[in-house]
Amino acid sequence: MFIDSNENVTVRVYYARKGKTYEAYTKDEYSKLKLRDSEKEKYACLDIVMRQLTWGLQNDLQDVAIKDLPDGTTKFYYKAFKEGKLEKTIVSWSTLDKEGKECPVVDKDGKPIPARIDNIRALAPEIAEAIVRGYDQQSLMGDDEEKK
Repeated sequence: MFIDSNENVTVRVYYARKGKTYEAYTKDEYSKLKLRDSEKEKYACLDIVMRQLTWGLQNDLQDVAIKDLPDGTTKFYYKAFKEGKLEKTIVSWSTLDKEGKECPVVDKDGKPIPARIDNIRALAPEIAEAIVRGYDQQSLMGDDEEKK
């Protein structure tokens, strides 16, 4: 009935640079791709630990995403909602080395990149979208789960 605030959701995203953008997939999406081993080597893995979305946090995110318009109506900005969801739920992130061991995310100089708001906002849009999709897949019930 109540969400255990200490229980987190872990999302895994696979991504590869494609020119000036990225190609990014959730763990489920990636597992469905028909890739040769040589193609799989091009993808890096990012594990993101995220807070559970509580009723209160959901409402706070929605409040921020709803804007009053000059004509007296309101508009829901889904982009603001998704950005807030990432900023408020990401706790930490890590990557996997070639042996599959967890290690910190680092910049080009080898310095750790913490999961702070400024770094979350600097994520490539494709990777951020994959994180949101993965989080929603992990935390929202699908039709099969609702029937149980």
